Amino acid sequence: MGLTNRVVYDIVDVAQHRVVVSQALVRDPRFEDNLYLLAASQFADKYVLDKDSLAQIIDELKQRFDFVMIDCPAGIEYGFQNAVSTMAKAIIKRQMQLYPTKLVVELTEE
Repeated sequence: MGLTNRVVYDIVDVAQHRVVVSQALVRDPRFEDNLYLLAASQFADKYVLDKDSLAQIIDELKQRFDFVMIDCPAGIEYGFQNAVSTMAKAIIKRQMQLYPTKLVVELTEE
């Protein structure tokens, strides 16, 4: 997204009450006042952010925004489990290059 150099605080800072959500949000200047990023921590252990903390942050974001999108790791890891525990609806993105060509052809012909 090109916002890395604008990140001062991240979601772990919010979860540990060092800052409030509004301080950690980074506005994307390309979209006026319509798109914000709450960055993941680049340094904290993934277990620092638990389900309850994440749910509380998401609830706060839902009061301010129409949509809250979570980009989380794929699979059954801790980060994925935390993210799916907070969502009401999901959009699942696949990376087609990971699947064998034969399977992709079979899937698209159905």
